[in-house]
Amino acid sequence: MIKNNDAYRAAIAEIERTQAIIDKTGGIKGYGALPSGYIETTEAEPKATFTISVQGEKKDITVKAHLSHDENSTWVVHKMKY
Repeated sequence: MIKNNDAYRAAIAEIERTQAIIDKTGGIKGYGALPSGYIETTEAEPKATFTISVQGEKKDITVKAHLSHDENSTWVVHKMKY
């Protein structure tokens, strides 16, 4: 399940610390029940992309997050669109 994956949790953490998203939504209330996306865990270059519905106090938005592993094998968001 996507929500139980470290990559998804890294995407959520980045969403929650991105002030532009907080401002656009008026504050984050929650997330959609069914995020979509994929996780590739090839040894050479693990990567993930998610489309996440963000429920806001004033406005709901959709965030597309692109992640990859850093040198410590930690998931890092390198691009978000919203």
